[in-house]
Amino acid sequence: MTSADGAIVGTLVIDRAPDAVAGARRWVVRQIAAMTGRPLKEDAVDDLVLCASEVINNAVRHSGHGGVGGPISITMLDRHRAIRLEVRDGGNDAGRRPARARVGTGATSGRGLGIVEILATAWGNDVDDAGRTTVWFEIAY
Repeated sequence: MTSADGAIVGTLVIDRAPDAVAGARRWVVRQIAAMTGRPLKEDAVDDLVLCASEVINNAVRHSGHGGVGGPISITMLDRHRAIRLEVRDGGNDAGRRPARARVGTGATSGRGLGIVEILATAWGNDVDDAGRTTVWFEIAY
């Protein structure tokens, strides 16, 4: 994980399976609902859940190339002005960093990080020496 300042709200580990994304999205909603003293506006919650869904789905789809990989960990932090979500995959052998794709109007996929870029206050990624990628984003409140 990255070394972001903030209090950890919760951490979840999921398998690299497409059906795990919906459960992770529900976990994000539960974590937000359990936060006390930091009421998030409805549109901030919607943006957080949508961005979480995109980033978690990308981790499920793009990690594990070449037989490398493992579980995906999701950490939510309260940074007292923003919620930060960090999604770390189990690694891959592709050696590519996540980047916003340039897609045509007829494309049926490839818009996830573009959505995150528009909705998030900030976002980025880190790759460690083992090839595990952490994609993070923040939604201000």
